[in-house]
Order: sequence, then C-alpha cells, then structure tokens
Amino acid sequence: MRKPCVGEKLKARNGGDVKGFLIPLTEPVSQWFLELKALSFGSAFVLPIRARKKDSGGDTHMEAVTLNAAFNKLWKEHLSEHCQRFTPHDLRSTARSHLGRLRVNLLIAERCLNHSLGGLISIYDQHDYLDERREALKRLSELIVKCEEEGMQACQIKAA
Repeated sequence: MRKPCVGEKLKARNGGDVKGFLIPLTEPVSQWFLELKALSFGSAFVLPIRARKKDSGGDTHMEAVTLNAAFNKLWKEHLSEHCQRFTPHDLRSTARSHLGRLRVNLLIAERCLNHSLGGLISIYDQHDYLDERREALKRLSELIVKCEEEGMQACQIKAA
C-alpha cells in the first residue's frame, strides 16, 4: 500500500478532500506502537480485528466504533464509580489541556491537533510547524510517562 505524501490531497471517509498531516512520533509513543504491534498476532495492522470479510483475507483494521465500544465497556466494568464516562475523542481535549498546561504556544497546540485557525491565518500561513509540534509532543509524552511512573497525581490539571 502506497503511503501518502505530506500535503497531498486525500479522500476522507465521507468522500471529501483532506490534506495529509504528518504527526511526529516521540520515542515513548513509538515504543507504545511497537508494543501494540507485538500484540497484533502478526497482523498488517497495529489495531486489527479478525474479520470474516472475503476481501480482507481475515485481517483488517479495527472499525472506528470498536474503540468507543471498548472505552464504554472499560468504564462500565471498572471505572464508573471513580470517574465520569469518557470517549476516545476526550483524549484530544485532554491532550490540548495538557499542552496548555505545559505552556505550549496556542498556535502550536492547535496545530498538534491538526486544527486550522481559520481566516487569514489558514490562507497565508502554510508553514507546518513540524519542529515546534515535535517539541510540544515530546513534552506531552514526557508528561504521560511521568503520570505512568508517578501516578495520576502528577497529571492533575488544576482549575484556575
């Protein structure tokens, strides 16, 4: 399968045009993907599902709704008494909050999530901020590792 080039126009699931977006992976994130790959039973996909679809050869990627269902089950069975329900999309808002906590520049934090700032900025500023995003995501992954090592108290976002 051919990999798209950064900036290349691609087709979204709904058929609309989207632009390719490069996400710099930090060392911890790369290691987490390698761990997932090791758990994928030799699949071509990091998050596979064993399918019985004729055209997939029994190996295909996880459906978008599968992760939501897994989060729901995890919450219902283990976390409902300890925290409010959350979704995979909540990870994006949590990441954005932590980027702010880490004093990452607003523009860089928004670009880390592939958000456009709209208006004239999106028209005139075509820079990808790759180096700046790499540094911001490095700081975020360091915080996640710290939370993993020291416990959730290291990750608390305090209200102003």
